[in-house]
Amino acid sequence: MNKSQENKLQGVLFALAMALYLFFAFSLERYQFSFLFIIYLFLFVFYNKLCSNKNNYAFTLGLLVRVAFLFSIPNLSQDIYRFIWDGRIFLEGINPLTSKPVDLQHLPNAAWFISKMGNLSASNYSNYPPFSQYVFAVAAFFGKGNIAIEMFILKLFLCVADVVTYIFGKKILQKLEIDANKIMLYFLNPLVIIEGCGNAHFEVLMVAFFCVSLYCILLQKQVLAALFIALSIATKLIPLFYVATFFRFNLIFKNIRFYIVLGLTLLVLFLPFVNSHFFQNYSYTIGLWFGKFEFNASLYYVMRELGYMTLGYNINGLYGKVIILVLGLVLLWQILKHKSISISNGLLHFQTYLMFYFLTSSTVHPWYLTTLLFLNIFHKRTSVLLWSFTIILSYFAYKNSEFKEYPLVLIIEYGLVWPLFILETIKMYRNIEDTSKTQQ
Repeated sequence: MNKSQENKLQGVLFALAMALYLFFAFSLERYQFSFLFIIYLFLFVFYNKLCSNKNNYAFTLGLLVRVAFLFSIPNLSQDIYRFIWDGRIFLEGINPLTSKPVDLQHLPNAAWFISKMGNLSASNYSNYPPFSQYVFAVAAFFGKGNIAIEMFILKLFLCVADVVTYIFGKKILQKLEIDANKIMLYFLNPLVIIEGCGNAHFEVLMVAFFCVSLYCILLQKQVLAALFIALSIATKLIPLFYVATFFRFNLIFKNIRFYIVLGLTLLVLFLPFVNSHFFQNYSYTIGLWFGKFEFNASLYYVMRELGYMTLGYNINGLYGKVIILVLGLVLLWQILKHKSISISNGLLHFQTYLMFYFLTSSTVHPWYLTTLLFLNIFHKRTSVLLWSFTIILSYFAYKNSEFKEYPLVLIIEYGLVWPLFILETIKMYRNIEDTSKTQQ
């Protein structure tokens, strides 16, 4: 195939990908799983082709798709209605972290919002940290009751966040002497696009702040790094894993400015939400992910069945605490074993801990993988890429009006991901040990 023919073929594929994204954004319904899967399959294959070859139009495609999603209504998730609800009540002086929608049915349009966000969300306090709440409030302020404008503003934040991640991600890769084109592993991944700008999940904003913080760390700008990691944590709590990964007892005083700025920034961000009910209600909300919610799990479902067989009850609460304890002990062991840690190794540890946590969690929504896909630009794992494809199978549970998960679908989703993760982890850590011995 000559260059002209190759360019024509590429143009056709680009047009087809754009058309499929537009169909996904404006016509697809969550229950239409067959269409969803076929479209996602093509987009994922095309994504892999783009990432395997440098392409001048790849960024343009990623940006255009995101711009198109700005004008769509999320079709795979109801969460955006909770975002808008939280923003509106926050402007009314009501704390969304200590107030349940079902207890505020006297407010205008409450019944409609509750029906749109679903009973599970409406029956619990908001779990979205302060900075996310501020963004929700900005959308509510400028939207002035127009839900279309509020959706647009929320998605605009996420679209800009992805561009920020693209720009600073390339800078970080260049600093670490890694091929800068690897940022496309994140920027063009269909899961990131669909669950970020498409379904308006704030993981992409969290990743953007984390990315800028990481760049500041490489420039040895502690204050700015602490500020941005605090914003990342205050968007979603996941970066707390990162802070724990890099913590070292012997380096506390060397990094004292970082920890002071981090603590003060989080204090300032959380303070407007703190009241007499905050600590009890927010800790209860976080605990739901470790002791009540169940969706798209793997190891947990196996252990749950064993619990029923041997103990006669659901071990969800105990299981979640054990997983956190195991992660905590491994983190502590790493901290005590290694008195210092490089940026590269720290990112690998962060990725490993997070992957293990998600694989063992009782609740795994597709957008949770966003952080893993960003970390994958530094340490590429086939298991992460594979999971970003197979996790779309979790939407099979919504193909009928009655939500139902199927064991066979879960086996297909996780069947290769678990073994690959274990093998890749063993290989990666053996390479670290071999490198350490060589340097000695």
